[in-house]
Amino acid sequence: MSCAALFCSVLLISCGLETFYKIEPPDNADLKNPADGTTLSVTTTAETRKYEFSSKNNGGFIAAGTEVYYRIYNSVEKLQQDARSINAVNTDIGGNGFAGMERLGYKKLRVHSGGKNQDLLIKDVHRVVIRLADDGILVGGVFYDGAGSPLFSPVLREGGTQFYFKTDNQELKPPLSGDTDVDSDEDTGALAGKYWYVNAYAVSVGLVSATWTRSVSKLLPLGFLAFEKNRS
Repeated sequence: MSCAALFCSVLLISCGLETFYKIEPPDNADLKNPADGTTLSVTTTAETRKYEFSSKNNGGFIAAGTEVYYRIYNSVEKLQQDARSINAVNTDIGGNGFAGMERLGYKKLRVHSGGKNQDLLIKDVHRVVIRLADDGILVGGVFYDGAGSPLFSPVLREGGTQFYFKTDNQELKPPLSGDTDVDSDEDTGALAGKYWYVNAYAVSVGLVSATWTRSVSKLLPLGFLAFEKNRS
């Protein structure tokens, strides 16, 4: 830490304010559908229905890693409205973007690993690919560094249910309006009733050793994936 940064930290503590410790965000997202309002295109091919980014090693923090947050939408316009709201406060300083995302109902991505369901925490530096569900011949899961098999599978929603977007399995149900991770606003016009959209962000997290407080980075937008409704 530089002398200037140390002075600022001491000053904040002496004034009774929360000290900010910068943690580096993940980067190099491969955006298929940016959620910033610059496009209304919809990705519908199995090959491109994935999130891809690079995690960071924030060695100065305890229990450091990368988390992923998502929300399921029925309306691409509502998705982009929320994304613009998040982007407006997603700065390098503090967790404003993270707080804005949480206020809009985004939930932490979960996985099945070691015989139990757990929050996804990506440790160290990896090129990460996430497929939310089996898609044709492609297997759902969290993949590291070009591996052919997922390290974690299946990927889970809030509450431990699997992501599923078809209507051919009574046990694996598609999202429903009213679920805590689903926005109920509907598309209008030509897109009405056609797609679920899953928007996501990656964020570096860790505990500050001096205070054991949680630090979060600037959000990395991962874009959104589109899944056709009522397909078998």
